[in-house]
Amino acid sequence: MNFRTAHSIVGRIAASGIRSGLGELDEIALEIASYRAGERGFSAADLERALDPRSNVALRANTGGPAPVETERMIKDRLGRIAEGEERLAQRRSRVEKALGELGEEK
Repeated sequence: MNFRTAHSIVGRIAASGIRSGLGELDEIALEIASYRAGERGFSAADLERALDPRSNVALRANTGGPAPVETERMIKDRLGRIAEGEERLAQRRSRVEKALGELGEEK
């Protein structure tokens, strides 16, 4: 099933405001795609996984995605960048203080 068709089906289910079962999903798919999702191997377990927010987030493990592993990687990366920036700032401040001290000695 292509993305656009799946999106239309999910949109119809979401608009109903009720948690649909495989029967309702099959009927909506039949109306939109002209076949039942169950006929193409989509099971009740697949539907449960699709409706589980944790499962959906975990699937988005691409770079920048919300999956826990990717989120942890990004946090570590950002903390490392912050530490590097703080070190550069400390070095610059040290050089400025040294330069100011040398300027004061020249008077």
